[in-house]
Amino acid sequence: MKKVVLIFLILYTQLSIISSLSAQEIGVKYDENGRVASSSHGVVDANDRLAVLITYTYDSVGVVETRTLQSYDKQGRPVRREVYTVDEYLLYTQENKYDCHGNRIRCIQTSYDEDGKPTETIYKYRYSKQPDGIWKLVSILLNGKEVLLEE
Repeated sequence: MKKVVLIFLILYTQLSIISSLSAQEIGVKYDENGRVASSSHGVVDANDRLAVLITYTYDSVGVVETRTLQSYDKQGRPVRREVYTVDEYLLYTQENKYDCHGNRIRCIQTSYDEDGKPTETIYKYRYSKQPDGIWKLVSILLNGKEVLLEE
């Protein structure tokens, strides 16, 4: 009975969101059997820019498995991502920071185990301005250790 009520609430919520958004703001992906695998719903700010993208993933019988919230800044860059289980347990977060040129300079990824214990991974990005004025990624630090880039 709890599962039926949960499915009803999820469907009701999705129908409410769908009715308030235009068809352009909704994305649906199907699996190889033609079943809905995921659906995305956008929330826009006062200037009609995408502020948050809510994505649901579904199992093979159509029950929600995860809910992802992706937040964007005023330039449309992803700044925060949160992934939750159907029971609203936080699984994963990612936070991005950008410099004044729009280059991502830091990414902090945090995953949580079944006890809620976090494990953090920190990426730092370094750029060099080229003679043509374009900023080129020259190095990535992963938890303080440099990662080699392919030339």
